[in-house]
Amino acid sequence: MPGLRRLFAVRKPTAFEVLPWIPTLFGVALMIGLMVISIVLSLRPESPGGSTAAEPGALPPPIEFTIPADPEPTTPPPSTPTPSASVAPTRPAAPVRTTPGRETPPDPEQESPPAVPQPPQATVTGRYGVLDSFGDSFIGEVLVSNSDSSPQNWTVRLRFPSNVGNLRTFWIEGAPQGTMRRSGDTYIFTSGVPVDGGRSVPLRFHYDRVGSGDKPSSCTVNGAACSI
Repeated sequence: MPGLRRLFAVRKPTAFEVLPWIPTLFGVALMIGLMVISIVLSLRPESPGGSTAAEPGALPPPIEFTIPADPEPTTPPPSTPTPSASVAPTRPAAPVRTTPGRETPPDPEQESPPAVPQPPQATVTGRYGVLDSFGDSFIGEVLVSNSDSSPQNWTVRLRFPSNVGNLRTFWIEGAPQGTMRRSGDTYIFTSGVPVDGGRSVPLRFHYDRVGSGDKPSSCTVNGAACSI
């Protein structure tokens, strides 16, 4: 048993055997430290530009630049039209539609003025006259004539100047009496019966007067002016 203990006993190294390994261990520790430092530096975040943030005070030098001068305007050479290889087909013009049967209106300047229709000839006419004259009055007459073949009614309108005064009386000679009414300064006489065709009837009247005037300022029979 004592022999076996001596066989398996571990021999402790001496100081002279350990000293040669100290530099080697120091070098290995230094390498491990450098590796740790490099790993830490590689894990640090980079700056936004993709590079490590620069230390304060280490600013990049200013960039110098110059503004280029405006180039002088030059007249471009005239361009020569290049003939096209192919001509685009043109669309046919739309046909002009014409309205059949429509004529060009005549020039109004070359047209003759339209003929003014003449009023139909009056068949009942009147003629004014003075039968008797006094110092302050006169007796006048309108002879109503019918040129038509059939009997016709008639209406006489009389208007006198201011020197002619009131109407004293009126009558239809040789025929049934008519009627009279006044509208302002106009006297309107209407037939009692129609006057026969080709016949005449005298309408007579007696007016007051100042001075010598006895002519009417207006006299009509059925709208047609009386002859004087």
